[in-house]
Amino acid sequence: MSAVLSALPDLPKLVEPITVNGKRLRVAPRVNLGYITPNNLGTVKKLHNVLFPISYSSHFYDDLLDQSQHPEDYNKIVFYQDLPVGVIVCRLEEEGGEVPKTLSEAAGKGKAVEGQKEAKTDETKTYRLYVMTLGVLAPYRHQGLGSKLIHHVLTTAAESLSQPLPSTSSAAIPSKPSAPAPSAAKGKKAAPPPPQANGKKEAEKKDEKAEEKEPPKPRVSSVYLHVHVANEEGRKFWEKWGFEVKSASDSQVLLAARSIAVVGLGLNAGLMLSITLWSNLYEQGKAVMMKLQPTLTLLLAYASYAAARPVDYLPANTPILGVASALTISIVGFTGVVIMPLNRRMQKLEREASVASTAQADSLIGQWVRLHAVRIALGTTAFALAVSELALA
Repeated sequence: MSAVLSALPDLPKLVEPITVNGKRLRVAPRVNLGYITPNNLGTVKKLHNVLFPISYSSHFYDDLLDQSQHPEDYNKIVFYQDLPVGVIVCRLEEEGGEVPKTLSEAAGKGKAVEGQKEAKTDETKTYRLYVMTLGVLAPYRHQGLGSKLIHHVLTTAAESLSQPLPSTSSAAIPSKPSAPAPSAAKGKKAAPPPPQANGKKEAEKKDEKAEEKEPPKPRVSSVYLHVHVANEEGRKFWEKWGFEVKSASDSQVLLAARSIAVVGLGLNAGLMLSITLWSNLYEQGKAVMMKLQPTLTLLLAYASYAAARPVDYLPANTPILGVASALTISIVGFTGVVIMPLNRRMQKLEREASVASTAQADSLIGQWVRLHAVRIALGTTAFALAVSELALA
């Protein structure tokens, strides 16, 4: 494992905030998606060796360059500050028959389509997409990179269904030949057509050629994958994106799937990214309060003990201790009365992602951030008062 890690390029540091006119501003990192090509196939292999406990064969990586099985639109590397930190690999399968319920069945399905490398995608058929691998290096998780990858795959699949079906009912009617131009007078050359008309015709021909060369994109109607039973975090991640557990026949993996046809272009990627941001903020806020509340309680208990000790004088500022205690208790009430209802509204928005709006989610996130700042301010004030009381005692 150490050899694999050392083979990877040095990872970029997380983008640090900058100071402008005395204010700390966070600079958005440069994140983009790239295709899997023969030039970066080695990087894809190194990422898989680090991210997953399974050792994939050389055939797995060679097949990634086969566009009939792994279309480039569904197989991407995510770059953070121009260095690769994550990858998604998907396989295109013809619809029909039961969806593989176990990893072994999915592997068998992959071997079955190996002989179809030269087959072209049919515009009239619909396909299903199997998410084989999705991973982001640990230092760069919880920044929406995995969400960016799956959002790209789902929106691309939704757009593929919006393509108009090829017209097969009526054949093209040949246009009537235009009447021949009158012959020029003897000894005189015919006048050339206007240059603008020639330019327009050439541009139209180029557009027609470009349309003819562009291959049809496969129409993807559903996406499925397998999640390990013990991977609770991964299961929650996929459920946020509308996937449902279809079966658990295997004791090790769960089959999760979603239909693209139901959501279509109504998929709101911005909303899903906003919900992912809120989930991260919620977990961070919860971790802060889990540490702050016990610390304040212990500090106030010690301050109360110090104030109650028999000394030569009675501290004149003992009411400060009461104020600090009141502020600490108010945090619990503030969380239950104000913040928890907002959490429930966000969770409801997450369940109704297909009909909710990004603006609504961003508004709730803004309210949550401001209220959490008030809650932290209450705790910080109580902490400062308790420390000052100890200094005076």
